[in-house]
Amino acid sequence: MSPDECLKLSSTWDRKEMRAIRDVLLQGKTPKGWDKGKALEYLVLRAFEADKLEVTLDRKSVV
Repeated sequence: MSPDECLKLSSTWDRKEMRAIRDVLLQGKTPKGWDKGKALEYLVLRAFEADKLEVTLDRKSVV
């Protein structure tokens, strides 16, 4: 799944869906259609967004 597709899908998650995804991840599984680790990455970003917090990333500092 491309980054744009991940962002588009994760932006539709409500709190109930976020909890369901968290539960799958806590079982050590990857949600269907997601690359390993990406669902967690987008879940964290979506959780911040749901709480009206802003997350920015300075891509120049990412290795």
